Amino acid sequence: MIDNWTISELDRLLESHLSLRYRTVIPVLGMPVTFEADAAEVITLAEESFGAWRSLESTPEWIAPVGPTIRVVVRRGSEGSDSHASLRHDLPRQGYMTITTPGSRAIADSECNGAAAVVTETLVADRSHFRYGVLEALAFFLLSWQDRQPIHAAALSREGKAVLLAGPSGVGKSTLAYAGLRIGLQVLAEDVVYLQSRPQLRVWGTPGFLHLPPDSARYFPELAERQPTLRANGKMKIAIDVRAVGAVPPLPVVDRVTVCLLRRGGSGPGLQELAATEVEQALVTDIEPGFDMFAETIGPVVRKVVQSAMGWQLDLTDHPQTAVEYLRRVLDELDDLQELP
Repeated sequence: MIDNWTISELDRLLESHLSLRYRTVIPVLGMPVTFEADAAEVITLAEESFGAWRSLESTPEWIAPVGPTIRVVVRRGSEGSDSHASLRHDLPRQGYMTITTPGSRAIADSECNGAAAVVTETLVADRSHFRYGVLEALAFFLLSWQDRQPIHAAALSREGKAVLLAGPSGVGKSTLAYAGLRIGLQVLAEDVVYLQSRPQLRVWGTPGFLHLPPDSARYFPELAERQPTLRANGKMKIAIDVRAVGAVPPLPVVDRVTVCLLRRGGSGPGLQELAATEVEQALVTDIEPGFDMFAETIGPVVRKVVQSAMGWQLDLTDHPQTAVEYLRRVLDELDDLQELP
């Protein structure tokens, strides 16, 4: 069973079957990630997922010297009776992840700083599913162990400053981010940002897509004709490519940031300033599954972020337009903020 093999064993399997003659290197989160595959389509999909980070190539001093390698072989085969394969992500031990479907297998090993996968043509043909559930999952897992610790938050930016929108799943981070896009703000991240602590603190975004609830047209009429698709997490969402509408920042990284905690059930809408200790406590306790791999180490990095600027609590109502204007005020407060330490 591939599930129990080490990455070196799976690598040998890949090398014994086919030559991985397609290759690209993309500076994802400021780290050069090498993608190798036997099919050009895999490289195309890697560019779709991570191409936004190519903007860093104009600032090579922000790119680390070494990054992980991800190798993929595509073979004939189906994913059982369902063409939209069920994806299972497991963490059998620290720093090690497996991805399984009825017909495909992948592993990522942080100690080897690499990943390998044998996947079906059927899975690759399900483009967004393969991008999100395999390529992005492998890359971000490996990078998370390379001084890029994840925080569950969306992020909107303006002129090199960003506000992190933190809150539990379902609170409305993506919807609020889209509302911010409509008033001219840039989308730095939909659901997760990554904190770098060395040689200095930086906040990395993940620009690409926003995924909105199927009923979003009731707030945003222009989405009335958009059809939702099934994501790897089993949820139906409307996918918005923010790159296609020019809503991504020139560089996917900021060094001036503040945090806004989102809350429903208050008297809102309304904005309230919070002490740094309150924001820190909210970010490091009750961490949702999937973001809790670094629960024991994320505290000091979060502390640096929240102590660099005031924090906020934003009470939401049903309509995101009533809350998005408060984000202008939050970003205004960052105008005089010094760079993060």
